[in-house]
Amino acid sequence: MKYRVRTDLAFEDEIMARGFWERVKKAREKAVVIRPSEPEEERPRSDIHKCQHDETPVKPCEIIEEFK
Repeated sequence: MKYRVRTDLAFEDEIMARGFWERVKKAREKAVVIRPSEPEEERPRSDIHKCQHDETPVKPCEIIEEFK
């Protein structure tokens, strides 16, 4: 059995978002792959991006950094 965390958080403040992202990157070092080397393999994944869905006109997200 594994303990899995999934989250999707939006911040108004870039410094706060990047601070959280740095903590996520540190935690990722201890994350494991579920069913490694199998067709159903599940790898850790996350990203930080500029979400522009609240703008008019709506713009697509812009990935800053990701890992998968």
